Parts: sequence; structure tokens; C-alpha cells
Amino acid sequence: IHALDAYGLEQELMANKLAGKELADAYPAARSRGLLPTGAARQLVFQDAVSSVEEFASSLLPLIQGEQLTPVDFEFTTAGFRVTGRLGQIWPRHLLRYRCAAVKAKDRLDLWIDHLLLQRCENPGYPNRSTLLAKKAGWGFRPVANASEVFHQLLNYYWEGLKEPLPFFP
Repeated sequence: IHALDAYGLEQELMANKLAGKELADAYPAARSRGLLPTGAARQLVFQDAVSSVEEFASSLLPLIQGEQLTPVDFEFTTAGFRVTGRLGQIWPRHLLRYRCAAVKAKDRLDLWIDHLLLQRCENPGYPNRSTLLAKKAGWGFRPVANASEVFHQLLNYYWEGLKEPLPFFP
């Protein structure tokens, strides 16, 4: 199975797991979409994906406690940019991102930006911590007192990077 297909299958299975569905029920759909190899290996590959998702879910589920909070909409202007969007996947303890795969630098940077945006919005009753969970790693960010300033500086770096390459070491 191609790595991208395996990732897609595991993400789909994870969504089913979080929705309380039986993972084995996804087998016919995965088979019909051609995600699995032919022959006897088909069932083994699917079962490996189910096992991987079950193992990951055992780490993820304890982080999802309480009722998921309403997504946060934001719209503001800073550093000459108009910034709009919505932050979801927020629980009482933290903003949570997860990836049933190896973590990439992009995932950590995305979490940092979302963390700064959540801090900047300062919604009462919303957490001031953010967490990223991947198969073999996890990251967390604590409260940031000057989140608006840090986000403003990131946008300045972005603008500079549009004009010339910036050194970036993930």
C-alpha cells in the first residue's frame, strides 16, 4: 500500500473511531476504493491499519475530555494583513491537534500559529494551552503573554519571505 493511501486510510479509521463506529465496518469501503492490495495481503494490511489506529486512539482519547467547545471565529488587522478564520477542535483543557502519523515541521508550525490565534482571541472559558499528538511524539504550548506581538512578528517574517528567502530551520 502506498504511504499516502495508508495515511488516508488511518485518518479515515481514526475519524470512525472518534465517532464511535466499529472500525471493521470500514473494510468494504476501503476495499472498493482500491486502497488495499489485492489477494491475501488485503486483510492483513487493513488489520495493521486498524491496530495502528487503536494504539494511537489509546493515547488520544484521554486528551479528549469534556464537551468540545464552540469554534472561535476571528477577524482582525495586524502588520498590514487582514486575518480571518475559525479555530476548532478546542476542548476545555486545550486546543488539540492530532496526526495518526509521524509529525512534520508543518504540523508544529500550524499548532503554534493556532495557539497564538487562540491566545489573541482571549475568549473567557477557553483554554490557554495547545497540544499536538502524533504517533511517536507530542508537543504542547503554554500560555503566551504577548501572543499578539508574536503573531504580528510572524506576519512580518512572512512578508519578508515573500520578497527574499529567509533562513528557516524546522
